[in-house]
This record gives sequence, C-alpha cells and structure tokens, in this order.
Amino acid sequence: MFKLNPSALVLSLSAAALLSACGGGGGGSAAAPSLSGVAAVGAPIVGGDVDAKCSDGNTYNANPTSTTGAWSIATVPAAAFPCVVQIRNGDPASVLNSYAAGPGVVNITPFTDLLLAMAARGNPSDYFSNVSESNKAELTSEMNAAIAKLKTALVTGGYLATGDSFDPINARFTAAKGDFYDDLLEAFKKGLNNDSGKIYDDILASVIANPDADLVFPDAPPKETGGGTTTPGSDTVAGTVHSSLVKTYNLNFKKGGGTGCGSDCSFTEGQEIIAIVGADNSLTVNSKRLSNPFNRTLSAGGTPHLPEIIWLDGNIEYALSDNKRGIFNEINIGKSKSGGGTPGFIGQLKAAEVKDDPVAKLKPFAGSYVPKFVLKSNYNLPSQTVSNPPVNADIKVSISTSGIIKVDEDAASGPLVFDPAASSYDFKIEPENEGKLMRYIASYMLEDSSKLSIYISFAENNIVAWRIEQAKGSGRNSSLLAESYTDKQKVLIDSLINADIASIDGIKLTAISDDESSDKRFKKCDKLALDLFDENRNAQKFYKLLGYDSDKQTYSKFLNSGVFDRQFLDFDNFSDPTEFSVAFAKIGQRKGTGFIDFTKLDSITRSGLGRATNDPTDILNAGCGGPT
Repeated sequence: MFKLNPSALVLSLSAAALLSACGGGGGGSAAAPSLSGVAAVGAPIVGGDVDAKCSDGNTYNANPTSTTGAWSIATVPAAAFPCVVQIRNGDPASVLNSYAAGPGVVNITPFTDLLLAMAARGNPSDYFSNVSESNKAELTSEMNAAIAKLKTALVTGGYLATGDSFDPINARFTAAKGDFYDDLLEAFKKGLNNDSGKIYDDILASVIANPDADLVFPDAPPKETGGGTTTPGSDTVAGTVHSSLVKTYNLNFKKGGGTGCGSDCSFTEGQEIIAIVGADNSLTVNSKRLSNPFNRTLSAGGTPHLPEIIWLDGNIEYALSDNKRGIFNEINIGKSKSGGGTPGFIGQLKAAEVKDDPVAKLKPFAGSYVPKFVLKSNYNLPSQTVSNPPVNADIKVSISTSGIIKVDEDAASGPLVFDPAASSYDFKIEPENEGKLMRYIASYMLEDSSKLSIYISFAENNIVAWRIEQAKGSGRNSSLLAESYTDKQKVLIDSLINADIASIDGIKLTAISDDESSDKRFKKCDKLALDLFDENRNAQKFYKLLGYDSDKQTYSKFLNSGVFDRQFLDFDNFSDPTEFSVAFAKIGQRKGTGFIDFTKLDSITRSGLGRATNDPTDILNAGCGGPT
C-alpha cells in the first residue's frame, strides 16, 4: 500500500489549507475547528457521517452534516496529519472521500473523491479503509498531478475557463445556487446526464480501471449566469479586466463611511474575504462567481470611467479599482439604483492594513527644514489651528528623532505638533507609483472632529514637499469616486520643485490628438498657444489655452483655463520631464530638449483626454506637418 507522509504536503493543498485556517467569518474569538468543510454533490449532503482517518492511527468523528452539508471536527492533533476524510450515508446517500494535508477547510465532493482515486491509483474508499499508523501513503506529486489533470479535463469540457482558480478541497464554498463550486458541481452532474444518462460512478469506475488514461468529460451544458442579475444599466459599457489584476486576494470588509450590509448582503465588519479575479473577466467573492463586468459612464454620451470595473450581483455592485493602471486598491461595494447612476455606498473589501512604525520611518529624516508657504485653498484655517503667514514666507518645520513633527514653529499660537504618542494619531505611507511621489502621511483629530494631516513627499530619498490639510467630514460625497471632501486647506511646498514656469508663457503648440473630453475644445492638428497670468490674491499662476483664429490671424479663441495646482505633486517623472498639475490639465517641460507638452485631463479620473506639444518629431508623426 502507499503511505501517507506527514511532511509531504502538496503545495496546492497545504497553501490553501493555511489560508483557509486563517480565514472565515467576521467576529468571534473561539478557536476554529481543526477540520471543517462542506459535503455536497451539488445539493448539500444532509445527515451524513464524516470520519477522518489519520496518520497517527486514530479515527476522528464529526457530528452529522447540517442542512447546508457543513461538518467539523473540533480537535485533530497537528501530528496526526495527513488524514483521509470520508462521508457515508446522508441525503442524498453518498460515499465520498477527500484528503486533508493539514488542518483547515476540507470539502468532500465528487471532485475530491476523484482526486483521491487518481492520486491513490485505485478505489478511494479502499484507500480510506487501509490508512493506519503503520500504513501511511505518500501523496506528494500524485496529488499535484491529479489536481492539474482534473482541471484540464474540466477546462477541455467547457466547465472551467483556463484562468479560473480551482481548489475543490480547500476553498470555502456554500452548497447553494450562485456559488462557483456549487454551480460547477451541478453543471458537471448535468453534463454527465446529458451523455446517455451517465452518473459520477461511471467516471469513477473508469478512473479506477485505468488511472493512467486521459480524463475526458462530456461537454458542459450551456452556462447559466453565475452571481444573480448581471444586466447593467444604460449608463455602462462592457469592461475588460487588466491582466495585472488576475490573481487571488485576501481582503477584509470595512464599512468605513458606508451604510453597511443591513439586509442587502452578509458581510460583517472585519470579515476576511477571498476574492479571485479571473482571466475570463470574472470576479469570485467567497466562492460566488460573477461575470459580465462593465465600466460606468459619468454622463450621457460621456467617456467610461475606466479606473473602476464593476460586477453586478442582483442589486449589489462590486467596483474594483484601479483597473486602468492594473493596480489593486480596493473593491467598493454599493447598492445599485433602478435607472442607473452612482450606487449607494455599503463598504469596501480592502487588503489588511499593515501599520508602519512612524518613529522608525521618520527618524532618518530628523532635522530642521525651511520650506516656503504657498496658499492653495481659498479657505482660511482658523487662527487657533495654524497661522496664516504671507505667501512665499519661510516656514520652520522640524522632525525629531522620536518622530514628532512640528510645523510653523514661530507662530504666535505655537506650532502644529504631530506626535506619534497622541491618542488620535495615525500614520501611513503611500508608495510611489504611476508618477506619484512617495508620501508619508501623519494626522490627528481636532476638537471639532476635523482631521489635520501633514503630507511629506519624497524624491530619491529626500524630502521635497510638505502639505498641510484640514478635512472635515470623512463620509463619501455624491461623486462617482466618492472621495472625502476637504473644506479647508493650506499647502507647504519645498523650493526644490517651485520651478520657473514663466518660461512657457506664449509657447505655440500643435494638438497631436483630439480632446476627447465632453467639451471637446480642440481637434488633432489644431494650432494652440499658452498664456500665463497671475491671480494676485493668492499669488497663484493661472493659464489660458488659446486657439488660433484664422480670420483674425491671432491666438484669441478661448479654449480652456486653470490654476497651477502644486498640492498633488503630479509628476510623470520627477526630473524628466518636470510637470505641473493644473485643474484640468498637465503642462510639462521636458528636461534636456525643453519641449512643452500640454495634456487635457478628465476632471474626475485625471486620465489624459488630448495632447498638444511643440516637439516637431511628435507633430510630424501625428501627420500634422511641421511645428506651429
């Protein structure tokens, strides 16, 4: 007989078992059972007897399976694994087997029974009967090969897509319609029946008779839509998942500023959720598979909002971002509205937050700094919160070796102090990506329930900018991105990036692509010019984008305007080129060549909607002749 080897844990099984042991429903401090799972043939097996025969020679018993097919065994010693698990009797009457490489979730289904038959090269029930302390089977490469072989047969038969995650033993699932694994079992049963009334026992008998033969299943029946209603509203277009997002995510549900599930869904605060983004554009949330993703348009006839890709499950929407860049931020859960539009916010599925040590992170930057003050906001912060120095005044900022940040130390009312020891203090790091500089963010709550934050931006491990923000109201507003609003704000910015933008005044440009925003201000090959002007009240510099009037032979057509918005520090590359973020555009000057690029931005997504330049090569390549 083959022998079970406790150290020979199959990667695809043991890794999933470890994740499952860490997962589960939200709340509660009771210890999880050593083994638990679901026994099902599509329908749950109710009242079945489950036993685990283990490598220590003992047999461990579970209570009869519940009405959902659930079973559990409270205590199986770690040294007892691996084990073979069997269900007998129950309704529908079944004898099926499974394999437990370690503690955690172990399901019992026709798929797990078939895996054991292939791995043991024989009848899985005989294999169960012969497991003992002196007869421990080795199922290392055999189990891996069996899983791969079974998935290949299911993909070939049309039951699975190539990119689908397939872990029939350790994945948590519910024996109910709409669940990914339950629907797969039902489709498998129907596919067999469509082939001259075959049943699972026919497939099992063929494997037992010839375990080396290719595994071939009858064609799958036509697929039913998994995951409830998947018909989006008229304000949507079909979406495609970014390939970089195709993977499995371990997430937590957070209500945040949302309403929570109530009667609309079953997530609880802090609940651990497994979400799988498939290469076939599917999203599987806790084994429930959704398809037909879409992007929502922001206005009638407008462009789709590409950062969020959305799946619909009945009236519940799962909106994953950032699908445009292929970077996972979170999955927003909302309740859709009849007639379309922005859904009501319920909560988010987010990766568990790992807290950084502010003292350790800030200590290497201990010292004194003197950035210049730039007023960005039209609002004034109350004098008791922060002083109002004149524009371009030097501001004293310090960081101590204990991580304490003091801002505006000469203020009559005293400095702003961000102290890690404060009860409401919070600290997080935003990593550098897609042109965004890395930022440290320290914050604390004020007596009026607003939050005061300092953003410290870095380039090449040097502090290059500071920003102070006071935000009142952490709830979500009515915009699609649902960002918390900021009603009072000031900006501190280091002189390192306070570049001379006057050099671009009067620059002539040629549009090398259409403006695809809703106002469509310019078309490819249009002649354009930039005009800069000052707004004295806040010492801010504004721009105007002007079009060429062929009748007057002057650049006098007003197309667009905006203020240079330094607070976002929105650089595609910190040193090459230097780019300034403005309200609805980015204006950049390339290092070395000095060529100017103007990019029209979507006001919400800040994605590029049209570009102009004075680079003669780019203009020629766009088919627009020579430079303006």
